[in-house]
Amino acid sequence: MGLSTSFGRSRLVVSLVAAASLISTSTCLPGLREASHTPLAQLRSVQTNETVLPYQNASLCIDERVEDLLARMTLEEKAGQLFHTQLQQGPNGTLDLGNATAFRNSTENMVAEKLMTHFNLVGEVQDVGVVAGWYNRVQELALSTRLGIPITLSSDPRHSFTVCQILHSFRVQSQQI
Repeated sequence: MGLSTSFGRSRLVVSLVAAASLISTSTCLPGLREASHTPLAQLRSVQTNETVLPYQNASLCIDERVEDLLARMTLEEKAGQLFHTQLQQGPNGTLDLGNATAFRNSTENMVAEKLMTHFNLVGEVQDVGVVAGWYNRVQELALSTRLGIPITLSSDPRHSFTVCQILHSFRVQSQQI
């Protein structure tokens, strides 16, 4: 089954909308777009002094931005949106270099080469300042890719419980029934 299937396209659109929602957007209400729309020729990137592309233009509605981004994406970039794998920090908040023995790809490999943008953060947070610095480095890496699609991170608190904690909880609830 290809990405052109309804299910595949729906998953991709959900992923892109999630990424796009990290950026300020306006809705497509009649009259609103026309009143707040700035011609693209006048929109300039602060860092590169280039014209802002439609998918980067926060004054456009999400539907327009997603359609523009989808049209620009390669098959590899679309496939990268469908993954949600684990990502961890390197020492002292550096990007993870990977571990061939543990079959773990480096952050650079997953973001810049495999074009993945959705990750589950692995490991404990000991120092929020270190994690914030690491997160900024991950976003800088994402910005260096062709389309600069931001990284989304999630955590998995459900799996932070041990089997003993789950079994104890189950026994207590079962005894109450």
